[in-house]
Amino acid sequence: MNLRPRFRISPHSFYFILFCGALAALASLSIDVGLPAFGAVARDMNTDAARVALSLSIFFVGFAAAPLVYGPLSDRLGRRPVLLAGLVIYTLGGAGCTFSSTIDTFLAWRLLQGAGAGAGAVLSMSLVRDHFEGVKVRTLLSNIAIIRVIAPMVAPSVGAFLLEVAHWRAIYAMMMIGGVLVLGIVWLGLEESAPRLRAGAGQRPASVSVLGAYAALLRKPVCVAYMLICGLGFGSHFAYVTGSSLVLMEALGVPPQAFGLLFGAAAACIMLASYLSGRLAGYVPGDRLIKIGLGVALVSALVMLALTLTHWVRAWNLAPLFMVNAFCYGLITPSTQQGALQPLGNIAGSAAAVMNALMMGIGAFSSWLVSDFFARVGVLAVTGCMAVFCALALLVFVLMTRLRAPAPAGT
Repeated sequence: MNLRPRFRISPHSFYFILFCGALAALASLSIDVGLPAFGAVARDMNTDAARVALSLSIFFVGFAAAPLVYGPLSDRLGRRPVLLAGLVIYTLGGAGCTFSSTIDTFLAWRLLQGAGAGAGAVLSMSLVRDHFEGVKVRTLLSNIAIIRVIAPMVAPSVGAFLLEVAHWRAIYAMMMIGGVLVLGIVWLGLEESAPRLRAGAGQRPASVSVLGAYAALLRKPVCVAYMLICGLGFGSHFAYVTGSSLVLMEALGVPPQAFGLLFGAAAACIMLASYLSGRLAGYVPGDRLIKIGLGVALVSALVMLALTLTHWVRAWNLAPLFMVNAFCYGLITPSTQQGALQPLGNIAGSAAAVMNALMMGIGAFSSWLVSDFFARVGVLAVTGCMAVFCALALLVFVLMTRLRAPAPAGT
């Protein structure tokens, strides 16, 4: 039964942008707000901080896989019921984390929470596309992206504050309460917008073959290369996200509030780079921005790796390099996403889902590497992973440009 909402969130209102931005930011907020509490959770559950950091990988497993289910279901059943179900799952995951007493149950609930957050990630974009077309879609998605980037800027500071005035469980209780609030907004204010359900009975769009869309995608190796570059760039960035609190707080002794400010500054670098990428779109080719961004990112990662191997790594020299690397991630991501999606026409939605799953999968693998190796090799687990992923991304870019190069005359 699809009950009509009590009030309506107009897609032409500013509240619609805030709502979709909140959905898109749900995952990053749920990840970053808990970063300052890794040590506290570890002490409370008689484990080590690296084991707690594994919760990021677990979260991303659910977050990467679930959208592949939510997308097709929302086309058939509607956006509203699928989003409601995802938010219920997210809220239950937050409640489970709040009351967990062992690290194994905590990780299990984080998996469920990540699966629930995936609904917001995939459906925030679908809601915009349901109501708008063309330039308006790009404008709204840009505004939503700004809200999404703001979340990691403030989340660690919020987590550090809750850790200072209450307990680490208050952080996950806040996520649970937030899930309930968003669930209420969807239940009371969101109308169904799926084209299949809004269209008349004789005008419903024909169903699209998922396997056909994926086969068409595989026939575009350049698009796949762009997706790999985007995913590997995210892998390097997520090695930083996973390991930043372990390196700066646990290994280098940075206080929680100072860590929140440094983490927020890195997020601001991403937002600034994304803004510059958009402003330069009509003047600088996307491939040139990708080349510059990947080159600078690799140099910064290699410098961090050298500092680690020579035991010269300190908070004052590592934090600025983290920010440079984050800036490069923000610079290349819009261009890689555009390069992947632009040639695909009517299967752009399927391509976006695959790209999201690829990014999240590589991010989860990167997080697992950092979590698993930090207890054994310390800071090297973070700086080494960042350097490897940056190098692989640049290698794929070089191979892609050779693939696209025209054959010599006479061959």
